[in-house]
Amino acid sequence: MFNKEGMKQIKQISLLVNLSKPEAKNILKVVLEEGAKYGIRFLLDKECATFLGKKDGVTEKDFLKGDLALALGGDGTFIRAAGLFFKKNIPLLGIHIGGLGFLTEFKQTEIGIMFKNIAQNHYKIEDRLVIEASVVRKERVIKVIPAFNEVVIHKGGFTRLIQLKSFINGQYIGTFEGDGMIVATPTGSTGYSLSASGPIVVPGMKTIIINTICPHTLGVRPIVVPSSSVIDIHIGTEYKDMVLSIDGSKGLHLKKEDKISIKESKYLMKLIKSPKRNFFDILREKFEWVK
Repeated sequence: MFNKEGMKQIKQISLLVNLSKPEAKNILKVVLEEGAKYGIRFLLDKECATFLGKKDGVTEKDFLKGDLALALGGDGTFIRAAGLFFKKNIPLLGIHIGGLGFLTEFKQTEIGIMFKNIAQNHYKIEDRLVIEASVVRKERVIKVIPAFNEVVIHKGGFTRLIQLKSFINGQYIGTFEGDGMIVATPTGSTGYSLSASGPIVVPGMKTIIINTICPHTLGVRPIVVPSSSVIDIHIGTEYKDMVLSIDGSKGLHLKKEDKISIKESKYLMKLIKSPKRNFFDILREKFEWVK
C-alpha cells in the first residue's frame, strides 16, 4: 500500500540481527517495543525467535516478505541483509552495534524517532549501485556473485606478485603486478578501496572504481569508470591460494587463465536514510575526516 505521497506504508519489517553482539538482546527488545507502538509487525527468522524465547519464527519464504528489512549489527550484518533482499526491491535500514559501521547509520539512541519517522513516512530511500562478478573458466561461467561494496582478487598467503591483465569494454588497460585488485562500487569506496588509497566517491554516483593493491609500479593509480563499463580481469599467475573475495567474504579460489568479468547489476540496493544525516556528516563522524 502506498500513501498519497507515493511512499509505501510500512506494516511489517523483516528483522536480521547479529546475535553474537553482547548488547544485541537488549537493543532488540527496544526495537520490538518501539515498533509495536506504531502497529508494526516484525518477521523474525527461527534463530532470532529462539533467541528471544518466542515460538513465532517465520519460514524463510515469509521472512522475505517484509515491507522493509532492518539489520541490527554492523556493516557485515547489513551486507548479509542486502544479499537477501536487494532482488526483491525491499529497502534496507541499519541500526548500528559494534565497531565503525558505515552502512548501519542509525544510532541506538535514535530507535524511537526512527520508528516515528517510518510511521509518518518521513524518510528517504537512496538507490545504490550493485555490481556482479562472473567467473569464467575454460570459456564457461562457473559462478556469478553480486557485490555491494567490492570485488577483490588477491594472492592469499603468498609473498610473490600476481599478474592481472585488465580490460575495460574490451580495450586493454594493462597488466598489473602487485598483491591484487579491488573493483568497488561508490558504496564500497569508503571500505577496502579507501585503505588502498582509493578515492571517496559520493554513493549515489553511477561509477565503478578500479584500484590495485600494493602495485609494483609507482605510477599506477585508481581509475574511475562509468557504471555501464564491463571490466575483464585475466589471471596470469598460478597460486593455489589466489582468491576472489566479495564484500569481505571469500568467494572462491582462482586458477591461472580464469577471467573475472565485472559489470553493473540490473538490481539496485535501496537504503533508507536518516533525514537528519547526509553522506558528509557520516564521513566526519566515522572517519574524523575534517572538522
